Amino acid sequence: MAYRPNETAEAYNTFCRWDRWVQPLPKGRSMGKPVILLIDDEVAYARVIQAALKPYGIEVLIAGNATDALLLYQQVHPSMILLDVMMPEIDGLTLLRWLREHSEQDRIPIHIVSAKSAPDDRKAAMEAGANGFLAKPFTFQELRNHILNNLPGGPPARPGTVD
Repeated sequence: MAYRPNETAEAYNTFCRWDRWVQPLPKGRSMGKPVILLIDDEVAYARVIQAALKPYGIEVLIAGNATDALLLYQQVHPSMILLDVMMPEIDGLTLLRWLREHSEQDRIPIHIVSAKSAPDDRKAAMEAGANGFLAKPFTFQELRNHILNNLPGGPPARPGTVD
């Protein structure tokens, strides 16, 4: 068989295309699991939340800034968003207002998770379109209860339980 450089290169390029191997991101629930988009620039904090919610069957996707958050939001259609207020580039309340004004998706619950928790801060969050507020620092139990009580469709079934 004759060597055809153009055909070989084309086959190699087709094989290596990134979109051939990338799996689509989950839409709201991934294999029955709720998907939460956590938008916070404190990566260590975000990873702790991600690990803490995993045993409850909740998948947490992390975005460290507004740009990454918008990209994930457009791809994922999360069940819920947890949004910090103090972030680089665009603050959380500005992002919240933008999501509420420009989103064509169903009204996804957005909960503010912030150290700015004075009554005026809470009021500003609700006026911007937040569905709830959780003040930092919080205990794991407060986080778990807040999320499980506010997830659309209710909390996921725990492993080993009967529906």
